[in-house]
Amino acid sequence: MDEFRKKIADRVILLSVGLFIACCALVYFCIDVSKGKQVLYSDKGTTWIQILIIVVLISVLLSSITRCVMAIRYPNRLKKLQVYETDERNVFIKQKTGSIGINIIMYGLAIMTIIIGSNSVSTFWGLFLALIFVMLVHISLVLYYRHKF
Repeated sequence: MDEFRKKIADRVILLSVGLFIACCALVYFCIDVSKGKQVLYSDKGTTWIQILIIVVLISVLLSSITRCVMAIRYPNRLKKLQVYETDERNVFIKQKTGSIGINIIMYGLAIMTIIIGSNSVSTFWGLFLALIFVMLVHISLVLYYRHKF
């Protein structure tokens, strides 16, 4: 159990680094530090969508960090998390949906959409639609395999 607790503590550190980076990006898009004004690009809609993507990313990271910290603090939650993560059905579903790879692709597309979208509106919309497509495929695969197994 201590080995799993250490694994969860390492995960909290990694998630916290991601949270810090996401918060810095949010501050950048909300306030232009050099001018002291709001950041406005040629298309205001893309800026708000970029901010929305960052807020969703921050929400997911905070949820994951909270779940892990609660598991570290309370032994019964740690046991439940360990059972959930080592459950054969859940492991099988993750393998079938290619969960790790598709998550990396989704995070990468989200980051590229945020960064590159600042320079080109057409590139922003292309990456944003690709991100939506990958998310829909991932969600549909997870729902299909959860229902099937």
